[in-house]
Amino acid sequence: MRTYANTWLDNKTKLARRTRDNYRGHLDSHILPALGDLGLAEITPEHVRTWFAGLGSEHETRNAQPYAVLNGVFNTAMSDDLIERNPCRIKGAAQVKHARRSVVLLDAAQTDRAGREDARRRTPGRAASRLVRAANG
Repeated sequence: MRTYANTWLDNKTKLARRTRDNYRGHLDSHILPALGDLGLAEITPEHVRTWFAGLGSEHETRNAQPYAVLNGVFNTAMSDDLIERNPCRIKGAAQVKHARRSVVLLDAAQTDRAGREDARRRTPGRAASRLVRAANG
C-alpha cells in the first residue's frame, strides 16, 4: 500500500500544490501509519472500517478528507487491475454534512449604524456580525 499510494500521488501531475500537500498530509498522518504496511489486495472493507472508526467522530471534515484520498488510491488500483474491488465502502464517509445557514439582510439604517460603530471602534465588520448574530437569536 505504501509504495503504491506514494506512486499514485507522484503520478497525479495536475494537482494544485496545496491539494498535493493536503493529500500528502493525509497519507502521512492518517492512512499510511495504519494501512501502509499491508498489500493492496490484503486490505479488506473491515480494515477500512476499523481504520475509519479509529479516526474518531469529533472531526468529520478531517475524517472525510483522508477517506476520500484512500478511496481515490483504491479506485486507481482497480483501474490498474491490481485489485478487483475497492474496499472503501462506507456510505457517505467522504462527505460532510453542513448545517444550513439562514441569510439575514440588514436594512439601510442597520448597515449605516454598523458602519459608524465599526469606524468608531476601529473594528471593521464586527458590528455587522453582532447584528446578524442578534437577528439569528
